[in-house]
Amino acid sequence: MNDTTKRIAIAIVGIVALSFAFVLYQGMVAQPRAEMNLAENVRQQGIEFANEQKLMLAYCLDSADTAYWAWIKLNMTENADGSYRGSTYNWDKAAGNKKTAEDACYRQFSK
Repeated sequence: MNDTTKRIAIAIVGIVALSFAFVLYQGMVAQPRAEMNLAENVRQQGIEFANEQKLMLAYCLDSADTAYWAWIKLNMTENADGSYRGSTYNWDKAAGNKKTAEDACYRQFSK
């Protein structure tokens, strides 16, 4: 082999080696990073969804409690000290309505 042929062969081997190293780098470093970023994004979306669900559940439970007290104020008699009195039926009805509303909240927002 003459010098020119040796230089061409070395250049070709160098190009092939660099190409091989680049392909290995892409498979070992770049692809796993992309998969890790995707997994992290999915995890963050799950956390955001869970936080939104907790917030919506709290709002729904608060609405159930507000509706309970609105029903009490409408159907009961207020005492001078701010407490309410009424029949057992009315208390049971108010508690049942609140329980039904709370159960609906848990079914809707506890997923």
